[in-house]
Amino acid sequence: MGLGQALARRGKADSARALLAKAERLRQEEEELRPLRAAAERYPDQPQPHFNLGVAYVRMGRTGLAQRQYWHAIEVAPSYGLAYQGLGSLALAAGDMERAEGLLRA
Repeated sequence: MGLGQALARRGKADSARALLAKAERLRQEEEELRPLRAAAERYPDQPQPHFNLGVAYVRMGRTGLAQRQYWHAIEVAPSYGLAYQGLGSLALAAGDMERAEGLLRA
């Protein structure tokens, strides 16, 4: 018996539904990430796959992972402006205006 079923049997149907919905969301996210990760692994010296993976992580609320991918894109292509924009947007969303301004000017 799964956790969702156990919760449902104990009269915690709302908790069970929430848990099942979260599990489905995570499954869908992993499905979306699989080809993006594969591209980043296949082309480690290209900025675009890392940037794309960063964008997906932002959509999923995984900003720390997004930052790592944006920085990787910059490491392999220091003039890759989209990665700076991504980092600047994250800094702006975090309320760090000074850092956002510096990144967006890069």
